[in-house]
Amino acid sequence: MRRTLTTRLLFLVLAVACGEAPGRGTERTPPTPTTTATAPLATLDRVQRIADTPGDTMPLTSATLVLPLASGGILVADTASRRVRRFTREGLAIATIGMPGVGPGQFQSLGALGAVADTVFVWDLELSRLSAFDTTGVLIFTRRAEPQPGALPADAAWAGTGAWLLLDVPDAAGASGQPRPAARLSRWSVGTGAWTRIGQAPEVPLSGVTLTARDAAQLWTARSEGDFWFARADVYAITHYSATGDSLSSIVLGIEARPREILATDQGELWVRIDAPADSAEWHAFDAFGALRYRVRLPATLALLAAAGDTIFAAAREPADGIFFVGRYVARR
Repeated sequence: MRRTLTTRLLFLVLAVACGEAPGRGTERTPPTPTTTATAPLATLDRVQRIADTPGDTMPLTSATLVLPLASGGILVADTASRRVRRFTREGLAIATIGMPGVGPGQFQSLGALGAVADTVFVWDLELSRLSAFDTTGVLIFTRRAEPQPGALPADAAWAGTGAWLLLDVPDAAGASGQPRPAARLSRWSVGTGAWTRIGQAPEVPLSGVTLTARDAAQLWTARSEGDFWFARADVYAITHYSATGDSLSSIVLGIEARPREILATDQGELWVRIDAPADSAEWHAFDAFGALRYRVRLPATLALLAAAGDTIFAAAREPADGIFFVGRYVARR
């Protein structure tokens, strides 16, 4: 995700062992979420610190995206160095993917991550380009998605089965006295290069709201099933859409819970960052049916980047030794 993408995006293709996945088939009307005042406050226990070993010639310097892998390891987008690092379940760095530049296999702006089987996908937002690598970092292919006319790219999310969801913001402001044109969402096929506009529904929660590209990127999220969520901060609501843009359900937040960032898991769970004091960040964890499970508070120095169940991945710099790391945390109530 967060990013966003955000979240941003949470793009690992997971197999559903039995039953229907949330968001597919007959939808259940979500219950009214518990108010912030009564939602249980969970604590976070760090169970693993994932960082480079001392003396590494290419240490991890930042993290804006984390993608958990089926193997138990993770991919980390190091935006500062414009590289993607691969770590094992035990936290050992085993591969560096890409490097700064504009050539094949190089990056200008790490926008989103995806993975299926032994292939890693990296979306470059600035170059509007997708690169595929094997798990050792060897480039398989690079393909460019030409921006749609009159649009500025804002964010991307892995939609599974060889497709990406691309969010763009019109490059022209609305006429004098009129709202800025709404952000648009499209599906881009990696194989054919074809664009498919996803209905009008995704524009509803964004219309009438002035959004910069950064705002838009923080207020939507998707998962590898292809469905996605949009948040509208002015009415304290989040809407869940199908892969074709049909509205499935909505979460109405309390007046004290203005959404600022959202992240989805491939299990359909939703994490929502709400307004909080400047020295902290408060996240609300919802289940796949929109029920508020609990809330957690993080120090402002700790950035939540991915989640799965009660496990979250967050990045920070260790005060004791100054090493930048990604931590694996477990929420406990």
